[in-house]
Amino acid sequence: EDILWMADYNSDFNCKKYLQEFYSTTAGNEDEDVSLQFSLDCLHEFYMKYHNEWEKSTATLLEFGGGPVICNLISAVAFVKEITFAAYTEDERREVQLWKDIVDGAHDWSPFFQYVVNKHEQAGEDAWKEREKLLR
Repeated sequence: EDILWMADYNSDFNCKKYLQEFYSTTAGNEDEDVSLQFSLDCLHEFYMKYHNEWEKSTATLLEFGGGPVICNLISAVAFVKEITFAAYTEDERREVQLWKDIVDGAHDWSPFFQYVVNKHEQAGEDAWKEREKLLR
């Protein structure tokens, strides 16, 4: 098996393909869906349990190495003032920016927002849209 070096990663990593394969908004591999749900559940549980340990008005979160993935921040954004998102490649940062700017063709994270907000917070039907706007 070939080892990818940093130079390869900059030129050969395909963000769109990665997101489609592992963070698809359509029916995908059941094992991956369960794993993603588990991760989102654990992150939400962490923020619900510990958010009183810091002052929201001054709290900053550093997401280092987030790649083109923002779903790990869905629960966090409700409990911090600011999020600094650091991704290794320009392509990863561009992919996140496309989502932030609501550009056609950007990855659709809405099912992830719906999952977290509707499952864990029993908020109104469209509350996930407010969370999405908050993260943007």
